[in-house]
Amino acid sequence: MLVSAVSSNKLNKQSFGHHQNSEDIESYARVIANMDDATVRSLSYAAASHQVNDKRYNRARKLAFISIPLAGAVAGAINATKTSRIGRVAGAAWGFAEWALPLVTGAIVFKASNKIEKSSKKARDFNRNHPVMSYLTKIGVAVGTILGITFGTNKLIERYGVKLTDKFAPEILKFADKLDGNSVLNFAQKQLNKLPEFVRELGKAFADWSPWMILAGSFAHSLSHSAKRDAAYAHNYAEFKASQTQLRDYFDIKEHLEKV
Repeated sequence: MLVSAVSSNKLNKQSFGHHQNSEDIESYARVIANMDDATVRSLSYAAASHQVNDKRYNRARKLAFISIPLAGAVAGAINATKTSRIGRVAGAAWGFAEWALPLVTGAIVFKASNKIEKSSKKARDFNRNHPVMSYLTKIGVAVGTILGITFGTNKLIERYGVKLTDKFAPEILKFADKLDGNSVLNFAQKQLNKLPEFVRELGKAFADWSPWMILAGSFAHSLSHSAKRDAAYAHNYAEFKASQTQLRDYFDIKEHLEKV
């Protein structure tokens, strides 16, 4: 970790080619020995991110981010109080929004938190020294924001929902007629009706819980990944500082011998 991290960030790569000499090696060693603590921490963290494959984790997180509202839409359609097709479409839209809103809000909170950490050493140190507490704090802020937005949205729906529905009633009715006459949907409905009752109930229960299962899995994965990355960071930092101490001792002895 030490050599690859420093050589890729601090030194010209050409100096590590086939014509490497003792002066190059000593120059490289002095760069490591005299590196300030902020740079050591930054390189240790970058190496840790690579070791635990942050890129793959981010891809999995984004996939879960997209999957949860879609699963919510499916659950909303299945559990719609109005079982007409337009009713199920409305249920799917509500189910999607019900999950998308908190996720988007949470993403904004986490992004803002990351920006604060980049600009504040105290915030960075707290996140690295207390990863679980830091994560739960962000969750708490996100939940509080979501509750506030949800409350405000419900108030707006209570006040303007009926007016908007009346205004767009003709368009809604036309869309409903198209759904009722769709041959593909009619065929799919017939096939679903042929399924045994217990299978349909099982599918309904699974759809109901699927957003929560994806969310719980994503949360557990996030905690595990953060813990692994912080452990790797601590190991890299300790190794880097030990290497610095050894190099400084070496150069102190060398200078002392040169003076004798």
